[in-house]
Amino acid sequence: MRELTYESKLSPLTLFALIFIVASLGFVLVGPIIGFFLAIPFFEGSITDQLAKMSDPMSYPEFRLPLYVMQGAATLIGLALLPSLVCRKENLWLDADGHFGHDHCIHGHQFGIY
Repeated sequence: MRELTYESKLSPLTLFALIFIVASLGFVLVGPIIGFFLAIPFFEGSITDQLAKMSDPMSYPEFRLPLYVMQGAATLIGLALLPSLVCRKENLWLDADGHFGHDHCIHGHQFGIY
């Protein structure tokens, strides 16, 4: 077993809470806002028309593609990109051996895996 040379400054529970909050806010706020701007080229009409269509998307079948772009951006950014940035900042990624990267951070034995 490799020795732990550096411990994370955050406890596992605090890190879980941080990742959960970042993912929630990213999925609910940041992702849809970025997705809205990414979907602008697919909209027909003005910005106010787009906002009106967003309030009742089922009545506008042509609104499906922009809505899919917004939902995809919300999912990608909120549930993948932002939590991975938090994990990268805390050095929480797996190396090729399936261990946490560079002996920097938490290991499975802290969770009873080993």
